[in-house]
Amino acid sequence: CEICGKIFQFRYQLIVHRRYHTERKPFTCQVCGKAFSNANDLTRHGKCHLGGSMFTCTVCFHVFANAPSLERHMKRHATDKPYNCTVCGKSFARKEHLDNHTRCHTGETPYRCQYCSKTFTRKEHMVNHVRKHTGETPHRCDICKKSFTRKEHFMNHVMWHTGETPHHCQACGKKYTRKEHLANHMRSHTNDTPFRCEICGKSFTRKEHFTNHIMWHTGETPHRCDFCSKTFTRKEHLLNHVRQHTGESPHRCGFCSKSFTRKEHLVNHIRQHTGETPFRCSYCPKAFTRKDHLVNHVRQHTGESPHKCQYCTKSFTRKEHLTNHVRQHTGESPHRCHFCSKSFTRKEHLTNHVRIHTGESPHRCEFCQRTFTRKEHLNNHLRQHTGDSSHCCNVCSKPFTRKVRWLLEHLTFKLIRFTVIRLRKKLNY
Repeated sequence: CEICGKIFQFRYQLIVHRRYHTERKPFTCQVCGKAFSNANDLTRHGKCHLGGSMFTCTVCFHVFANAPSLERHMKRHATDKPYNCTVCGKSFARKEHLDNHTRCHTGETPYRCQYCSKTFTRKEHMVNHVRKHTGETPHRCDICKKSFTRKEHFMNHVMWHTGETPHHCQACGKKYTRKEHLANHMRSHTNDTPFRCEICGKSFTRKEHFTNHIMWHTGETPHRCDFCSKTFTRKEHLLNHVRQHTGESPHRCGFCSKSFTRKEHLVNHIRQHTGETPFRCSYCPKAFTRKDHLVNHVRQHTGESPHKCQYCTKSFTRKEHLTNHVRQHTGESPHRCHFCSKSFTRKEHLTNHVRIHTGESPHRCEFCQRTFTRKEHLNNHLRQHTGDSSHCCNVCSKPFTRKVRWLLEHLTFKLIRFTVIRLRKKLNY
């Protein structure tokens, strides 16, 4: 960025960040709420309210209507923390912060929701909760128009647009947009796992992971889809599921404009453009773009297959393989074609089937430009160009480029011939 010197990995991040300079107005009048892009404009505006009698913060240049308001505000910048907790000794700059903290020890929850009677230790937590009932989202992003119920969620969202990462790890220099993400990361250096499950003894670095784990024990699924009534243990799983109904895919690739329903899918996709493979196998030099691909690969070395079928005790290295296998027992085929209503047990089978209707063939040969509907068909075709014959007959060692069709046909012929020979010998024919 030519204004602040900040460096970005991708051009689209720089473009969005520039809007931060041109559109952001961080200096807000505390009297009328009007916002300004610089401190001088805010100072000039303040005189309209106060007739030249200014109460301005010397640190951030916020203007206040009276001296007590400015004094309370200055305590945010002060390093002095005169209010001490008598239980644990923690200190605070403001008395109301000490009062909120003390309720963690006493268990007092004086703020009650008028809709569902849920109680809270802090008033702002109750206000944020009430907005879930009312649907109010007062904090609106000027860049993408998305709105939020809580100010901190809005601020974190804006940093996602601008690429700002103010929270730095002192151990490795890694940067984060949110303070809690830095705190979670720091535990990877200290190996601190403060959240321990009393049922199985497993411990976690993050509270939300611990909460989700407890629900796995209890079978609780509190997050329900309004479209199909399917329930989930985690809110983010519900949000991702709902996008299947709405068709929303908010995460867009800056290289090819492809969009995704989940952020982690976008991150994985971008690595296909950049060629980044950060997850390296400790057994062999192979590296992967996704962590779950590495985990699945490592199990080939260790022989671990932790996912067991409850119907036939067969075990699998990958959870999705178990899910697909279980559907053979249950007969479930949840992936339905919108063109002909044919249903499939696996999503990739539906994807391949839909291409028969649409005529789409996204997999292109770089040698002859021929296109294919399925990636494995492209891989088989490429072997004709490269001469790779990786599939060999165990009987005669004859090589084949395609395992599924040519090798199996060859083995079938061998089996029939072997059977005929045995019958001839048996019948002395």
